[in-house]
Amino acid sequence: MSGAPNLALNQPQVLADGRGGLWIAYTATRGPLAKPNVMLQHWDAQGQPLLPADGLQVCPQEYMQAQPRLLADTEGGIFLLWEEHREYLRGIYGMRLNARGELLWEPEGEYLSPAGNYDIQLQAMADGQGGCFLAWADRREGNNEKRVFVQRIAPYGFPMWQFDGVPACAVAPGIQQKPQLDLTPEGGMVVLWEDFRSGTGWQIFAQKFTGTGEREWVTP
Repeated sequence: MSGAPNLALNQPQVLADGRGGLWIAYTATRGPLAKPNVMLQHWDAQGQPLLPADGLQVCPQEYMQAQPRLLADTEGGIFLLWEEHREYLRGIYGMRLNARGELLWEPEGEYLSPAGNYDIQLQAMADGQGGCFLAWADRREGNNEKRVFVQRIAPYGFPMWQFDGVPACAVAPGIQQKPQLDLTPEGGMVVLWEDFRSGTGWQIFAQKFTGTGEREWVTP
């Protein structure tokens, strides 16, 4: 996979398909004035493309798309998530595809949650029940504040928790960034992040969520 003249390929992500092949997501910018779009390719175990040779443009839009993320679903397909700066609806978008690369959600991508800035540091993990958990950081409250939010997405593409995301910590001011997440045995999730609430140095904080989006630990 390489960039043709006037085609820049960036931000690659890779995911094994469980059958010896690979899913590859990336952004493609078609010319000096164009905005990047998220693209997808699926290679079989012999390295042959199973989608169009120049990649599948998952969601044709004129707006900037960035930071693709790939997750396996429970049926041999994938979730593809990305950040998009679509007019009036800037935020996190997603698509689910089956093992043949056929789109299972809305053709323009599902609007999964708003996010208030560039570089939201999106992290995602399959929930083991056909959906996925998300965590990200955004500046919706102003440039001096950056908060970590979490969300759960149902198998059919709609947010299961508070639509604009549940704050990992609702009370502490300052900057929160670089979230990481993992599953809990009870079907929920744990999220960790860097936190500058002290004003003098970075610390690590964490919160545990139930599968329905309630915080389980005392708000840090």
